[in-house]
Amino acid sequence: MGGWIALKLALKKPEHVRVLIGIAAAPDFTEEFFSPDLTPERHAQLEHEGVVYLRASPPGKPFPITKNLVEEARKHLLLRSPVFVTCPVRLLHGMQDEEIPWRHALRISETVSDGDVRITLVKDGGHRLSRPQDLELLWRAVGEFI
Repeated sequence: MGGWIALKLALKKPEHVRVLIGIAAAPDFTEEFFSPDLTPERHAQLEHEGVVYLRASPPGKPFPITKNLVEEARKHLLLRSPVFVTCPVRLLHGMQDEEIPWRHALRISETVSDGDVRITLVKDGGHRLSRPQDLELLWRAVGEFI
């Protein structure tokens, strides 16, 4: 959700955002990744109970999706029209990410209208990109702007 919030902030307060660096950024994730996974039974459960639990990651910790989250998120969708971000955008994404497909980074880059967008794909990286070599990539991205 951090990448989504960062894009919203860059749009609302561009004077406060020098660069946007996202790790497995997932704007519009509620519509792009969760809604299609919901069966008619799960949609009914969401409507009736206000919450459904999706696949567990890490295992044993089901991920709650609330009706309120889905409804509020629909008010903030970004990737359906050009996104006019004025700062450089750097996206890091693991190609072994089981949460957010790495191709979503391509979708973001196609939607962001400014030309200064770079994607770094980590072939053996997962969703969190928290290994030492992944953190080194992040520090290099940050260092570009210090």
